[in-house]
Amino acid sequence: MKLRRQAGDALDSAKETLSDVQEASRRVVATTEWATVALIAVSAVSVVALVLATVAYKRAGQEG
Repeated sequence: MKLRRQAGDALDSAKETLSDVQEASRRVVATTEWATVALIAVSAVSVVALVLATVAYKRAGQEG
């Protein structure tokens, strides 16, 4: 009986650990998704800034 109880305790502990790992995995995925959104936003702003700088450079060349 003692061995069976120990095995049951070990199984419960393993289930709790698996649950913790699953929760951590969900958090990592959520963080990764937000990091991807932030990266896309920064990239979009960079592209717009580059286009505006190019237009300003070309206009300055035409005026000068």
